[in-house]
Amino acid sequence: MAAQPQQPQRPQPLKDIEEWVEARESPIHGLGLFAKRNIPAKTHITRYVGPYVHRREEETMTEDQKAYLFALDKDYSIDGR
Repeated sequence: MAAQPQQPQRPQPLKDIEEWVEARESPIHGLGLFAKRNIPAKTHITRYVGPYVHRREEETMTEDQKAYLFALDKDYSIDGR
């Protein structure tokens, strides 16, 4: 029996994220995340929550269901719906 892939660890949220970004209306999906000030290159700003979805499961999803997937690696995404 093949070993199941190991899920990646969840990243720790950036402290004081509200000082860096804000959520507001977006023409893309209704709500977007926007910078409030210049963010240095290579700064990781992540706080995307939801269940892990394996690539095999993504293949069964509709395009609307895939709209909020955030790829973590070649095997897993987070479903932010």
